[in-house]
Amino acid sequence: MNINTIGILNKCNMKYITLICCMCLLLNINIFPQKSIDYNSVNYSFIGYYEDKPVYQFYPSDDNLSGGLKNKLYYPVLKENLTINNFDILNTIVNSSITYLNEDIKLYYASKVIEISYDGQTHLILKGERIRREVAYSKFDSIVTFPVKGGVASFLVLFNLSTKKLINIPLIGMRPSFNKDYLYFSSHHICDWYSVYTEDVYRVKIGDWNNPELVLENVDPGNWFLIPESNVIYADILEEQGKGVLYNADTRSYKIVDAIYGDRVIKYKGEYYYELKPNNKPISYRPVNLPSEYPQKDDRVLCPANKKRYFNLSNSQKPFTGTFINNELLYNAPEATLNKLDKEELRLLRNAFFARQGYQFKSDDLQEFFRQFEWYNELLKSYKVLEITNEDVVISPKDKERVELIMKIENRK
Repeated sequence: MNINTIGILNKCNMKYITLICCMCLLLNINIFPQKSIDYNSVNYSFIGYYEDKPVYQFYPSDDNLSGGLKNKLYYPVLKENLTINNFDILNTIVNSSITYLNEDIKLYYASKVIEISYDGQTHLILKGERIRREVAYSKFDSIVTFPVKGGVASFLVLFNLSTKKLINIPLIGMRPSFNKDYLYFSSHHICDWYSVYTEDVYRVKIGDWNNPELVLENVDPGNWFLIPESNVIYADILEEQGKGVLYNADTRSYKIVDAIYGDRVIKYKGEYYYELKPNNKPISYRPVNLPSEYPQKDDRVLCPANKKRYFNLSNSQKPFTGTFINNELLYNAPEATLNKLDKEELRLLRNAFFARQGYQFKSDDLQEFFRQFEWYNELLKSYKVLEITNEDVVISPKDKERVELIMKIENRK
């Protein structure tokens, strides 16, 4: 074949290539390889709702797979079998530091600065603190809560949207969820028998922050969540592989179910679904169907009382037996009654609020007085395990009001 013949063939090939490219453009077919975006479930995190749709944030495990889309927000696109096969980008919200999203509020966290946006304004909540990206919102009570990290433990804080105030509450916990009148959360389950920490699940009536209630003990870490609009918890508490339980917090009984490999319930088109996130597979949803009965009582062999470290005790578990201090005097006594106490009694009464939260006193007389209570000594031991210091100890807003009143009377003596 001579050179002229080769030249003619090359011209023909170029014409065909040009024709093919034009056809592909018309048909929107991409014939050139591009860097693919990894749709692995682990790279998408649910952060809330917008326009009544669940919203996910794309945060790839490998930045090389991000394609410039890191931290972008997306709506899920589901197949008929409730598997997410695609995401539609949400272009109306572009702030990459968003941590929680709802129709009413947006919470941002970046460089240890926490801000919340609602009613057209942005408010600084906290600065210089580390938080766990676990946010709960009660629209009915107009409060948002999230855990602030300490040493080993995390502490729940509230932001009141009505008063625009941050509220410290005396709860050591994480993974908060609101349901009707209750805030559910978990904390470390520490037993001298175990080589690792598991979790205990608590609930507390909104506003009654001094009286948390232990609901479920010794749960596999992170493997529990609340079913919305119910007092039912999905949890992994069984040794049997591939099985979990739906636990009724009111009846303290459960029903065994197939394991749910996810950590939340999603509301999609008005219905509730378990969000399933198997590794290296697309996210899928499974309808939530609660049983009519919970036949199994929790008869597991749990940690003996003398081997367990205690946190989040209610006031009823921290009495000042054998002394003049009681709940009536602490919370209900009017100023006239408190005025009858001498200065030393007022000092002890005032510090009783802090003792109940595990404050370690430096004064010899206060140490001697409060160390007569076994629950106080146990709290100090437990706090040492979680590296909780006096700087971490807070009292509830109700307690703070009483402390201020008692101090005012004390200063007049």
